[in-house]
Amino acid sequence: MKLNYSHYLRPLAGVTLTERTLGGFSIGVFVLIFFLSVAFPFLCLYSLSSKNVTLLAIFAAFTVMAYVPWSDSFSDQVGGVIQRFYRYYAPRHFRRCQIVEEGSSKGGTTMVADKESTQTFYAVHPHGALCMGWNILYNHETFESVRFCFAPYLYFTPFFRLFSRLLGRPGSASKSYMISYLKLGESLALLPGGFEDATLTSLHHDRIFIRKRTGFIRLCLKFGVAVRPVYVFGEKDCYWNIQGGWKWRLALNRCSIPAALPWGWSWIPLLPKKNAALYIVLGEPIMLPQIDDPSKDQVYLWHEKYMAALIKLYETHKDTAYGSDNAKSMKLEMW
Repeated sequence: MKLNYSHYLRPLAGVTLTERTLGGFSIGVFVLIFFLSVAFPFLCLYSLSSKNVTLLAIFAAFTVMAYVPWSDSFSDQVGGVIQRFYRYYAPRHFRRCQIVEEGSSKGGTTMVADKESTQTFYAVHPHGALCMGWNILYNHETFESVRFCFAPYLYFTPFFRLFSRLLGRPGSASKSYMISYLKLGESLALLPGGFEDATLTSLHHDRIFIRKRTGFIRLCLKFGVAVRPVYVFGEKDCYWNIQGGWKWRLALNRCSIPAALPWGWSWIPLLPKKNAALYIVLGEPIMLPQIDDPSKDQVYLWHEKYMAALIKLYETHKDTAYGSDNAKSMKLEMW
């Protein structure tokens, strides 16, 4: 897979009001579908209890569309139109939306690892309240061949599954599914922090939930896959989130229950804050050895190396992302 740098997102100078409005519409659709998907079981129960045949028929239609195999022509024509619309307008909702990469011999103009065939695991941080950086990466043409792994609950709900199939290459973040993808030689992307990252989101702190998240490192060792840290500067600025109550909120997260309460733009809270800006950095690939059955010590060793690389990435780029004055007081909190 090779990066077409001319299509990388750049600082969005001269964005018109119409473009920004359509960008907000694109982001709003994503957020609305997320919340509808979370509420899907309750909507089904309501429809059954109230015997609302219309709603049940709509749900059934979405389920069929989400799970039925699609022809190549349908994917190219319908999916292609939606992808191009979303790809162009979604970044234009933000004051700035830019992607840069480390480790390029040409100053950031070649993609990912040294060879197109290199299998890579992209670990994206932070999750944020509603995954704005992940959302931009998912629909970017550079990552068309990368399978983005979503929470199993979301992946199997018809609304989210249909939407994610139209925009990119979705998959389940369950261990068994990721193993099957890796066996096929696919490159994967994952938000290791998950719901815990969302819970910890704060406008004033860069926080990630990573210290106990070693499973992705174990998988990378098992299959000898290069792991690449990705950090989304500005993700924390997209939404306000309630603070405190960490113990019981993180306990809910362990049961796969979201515990964030985001609030974005004051006029339309589902949208990111008006002045939010994203600066996404793809760190250098970390080449891991292939170990069929890695020990706890081996996993711990490479997890520590990964966290050290992530801290280095953060410290290297925070001045550019936040400005030198603001960056002085910023540090990456690892929970």
